[in-house]
Amino acid sequence: MKKRVLSAIISIFILFLFLFYLPKHFFYLFFFAITTLSLYELHKMMFTKINIYFYLSVISSFILFGALIKGFDNTFFYLLTTIFLILSIFVIFNFDKFETMINDFCKFIFSILYISMLSSFGLMIFNSARGDIFLLHFLIICWATDSFAYIVGSNFGKRKLCEKISPKKSVEGFYGGVAGGVLAGSVGYFFLHDKFIIIILTSLFTSLACVVGDLFESVLKRKFNIKDTGNIIPGHGGVLDRIDGVLIALPIYYLWSKLVL
Repeated sequence: MKKRVLSAIISIFILFLFLFYLPKHFFYLFFFAITTLSLYELHKMMFTKINIYFYLSVISSFILFGALIKGFDNTFFYLLTTIFLILSIFVIFNFDKFETMINDFCKFIFSILYISMLSSFGLMIFNSARGDIFLLHFLIICWATDSFAYIVGSNFGKRKLCEKISPKKSVEGFYGGVAGGVLAGSVGYFFLHDKFIIIILTSLFTSLACVVGDLFESVLKRKFNIKDTGNIIPGHGGVLDRIDGVLIALPIYYLWSKLVL
């Protein structure tokens, strides 16, 4: 518990540093580093060892993020099309390994969709008007959801939420996490200057998406029979373990904020 709290405090300090005190390009580098570490952990989990697909995913992420920062449209569509064309050439020259290559190719595309595409919504939020404030509000909701779910679940959890997927998660923890996310997100009313009900609904949908993201990563870890994706963050595990809920919630917050905030 102490390691978890300390890691959270350090994460908050680092976030404030990159969001509000350092030039934008430092945030972009930090964002790319987090994405790269997440891709590394995911590829280690799916492939058991690092191969060419990891390096291709990092290069693809770099191109995607660079294009988004420069404001290019439809970048993701063109990127995936180019990747498919290149890999189709590899398949032609490795016909005898067709099934293996298609399987690896699907894992590679999944990593791009799951990590790179979803995280790119974070860049879009950051690059929008008052993006640093919006991103802070979003992360407050996610951190509160995760923290309250852990605290309530550890102390009062009795009924299993999804025992086959994640035996330790409870219904009580789920309610506590969502309530905590909405409560913490409500502070956005004071600096986003929008209708209180809109802030509450935004926080609710974001918090629910965080839970889905957490459960989704639990499915992956159970499928590949691992406990944590890494050990870089004391009390949390790997980088992907820390941002699993964030990844799924990012497009929800972005799209919802575009509609109502």
